[in-house]
Amino acid sequence: MIAGKDRSRFLMMLAIPFAALAASFFAAQLINFSPPVSSREQGLIALPEEGVLLPFRAPEQAASLPNLFRGEGADGKEYPGTPLAALAPAGVNAEPALSFILINNTRRLAILNGKVVTEGESVDGARVMRIEKKRVLLKSKGGQEWLALE
Repeated sequence: MIAGKDRSRFLMMLAIPFAALAASFFAAQLINFSPPVSSREQGLIALPEEGVLLPFRAPEQAASLPNLFRGEGADGKEYPGTPLAALAPAGVNAEPALSFILINNTRRLAILNGKVVTEGESVDGARVMRIEKKRVLLKSKGGQEWLALE
């Protein structure tokens, strides 16, 4: 058992934390922790019970934007102003050069020697027979040749 002096000390050790907890609880009740909210802010916070309905918005149509693959800019002039083949150094590459391939649901395009071509078109005496993801088939008088995209 606990002796008289030790017993009072033990009860004091138990009572102090409970007294501190009760004092902090009552002090917190006296302090207003919520920030002041104006009536306009209260109106913004209040949501109707049925929920918020967001109206459906159709996507903007981009039909008026110029198509860069047709060769016309927004001002109606040729785009780019200088042909890509003219920008390449002269005589560096005598063979056909494949630099770009675009394939989507509606078209297949490739850039050969700085010209945008589709299947069936001719470029530098060779006809574009097929455009695939990473290569293009050219047919000329000399035969068929696959050009790989590097």
